Amino acid sequence: MKFAVGYYRNDEMERPFLYTLETFGSRIAEMYFPWPGIASGRTAIWTVEDIANLTDALVYAKENGIGLDLLFNANCYGDNAISKALESTVIRTVQDISAQAGGPDTITTTSPAVAHIVKMHFPHIKVRASINMQIRNPESCLPLFDLFDEFYLPKECNYSPESIDRWKETLGDHPLYMLANSGCMPYCPGQIFHDNMVAHETGIAEKQNMTGWIPYVCWNWYKKHPEKLIGGTWVRPEDLSAYEKWFSVVKLATRINQHPFRTVSAYVQGSFRGNILNLMEPDHSSVLQGAWLDNTAFPAEWLQNRWKGICPDESTFEKVYLKL
Repeated sequence: MKFAVGYYRNDEMERPFLYTLETFGSRIAEMYFPWPGIASGRTAIWTVEDIANLTDALVYAKENGIGLDLLFNANCYGDNAISKALESTVIRTVQDISAQAGGPDTITTTSPAVAHIVKMHFPHIKVRASINMQIRNPESCLPLFDLFDEFYLPKECNYSPESIDRWKETLGDHPLYMLANSGCMPYCPGQIFHDNMVAHETGIAEKQNMTGWIPYVCWNWYKKHPEKLIGGTWVRPEDLSAYEKWFSVVKLATRINQHPFRTVSAYVQGSFRGNILNLMEPDHSSVLQGAWLDNTAFPAEWLQNRWKGICPDESTFEKVYLKL
């Protein structure tokens, strides 16, 4: 099994992304990345140093057989949604990347318009439907086959072997990918609102916004009910090898994780000693106020029980809860 790893900015507390590629390159199938100045599923604010570091990583990846997956996965492109301006942006971006590092092999997008643009102008580039599209069943992919080549399994299906089999059978020759370490609440009712905020964060930052209210449904819920953290969609590093019969490449969310190198290392090695929440994106461990969910304390039957549909309850939470 190999991994798709998201480009993250260099930080004085974290190893550079290029170091991650150099260390785990044989296990990294592709790096996914946004392009500076273009809205994606994460922050769009870049420095000159960020751009230089990203270019170095792209060149290294291309030279070492690591695929490049360009993100156009913002949840909203506003009044440019079907515009010629959006078309020009996509074309120019692909051309810029091609000139600097060799073109992207894949473009992951939430937008059927972007998919259409890529198919029209760059038919050699694969188009992958972003997990942010929230496609809930495989039959919904069928009308998209003319625009999208590849798809993501909904993270809520990670512990349903029957659902994975159904997705694989329905998609046929269209590759299916899995996200292993989402910290988001399953079926979060605030996700569309949150993703739209991210898409428009530059404009939002310029407004005089409300105070005294946290606009993130999942954070508010977990603060009130931290025991619900045990029921996430994430798959532990120790259990991921059981998914090799379905997936040859698994996505790891690392773009805003505080310690992305540690996350990649844990999944490559297939083990982790520490707070399992620290491997997730987002990491909700702060709601535990210094306590852990000890990854070494999970019961041996954890994966099999989840596969059987046995949902972890408060008693399971208490078994792995470690108060420091």
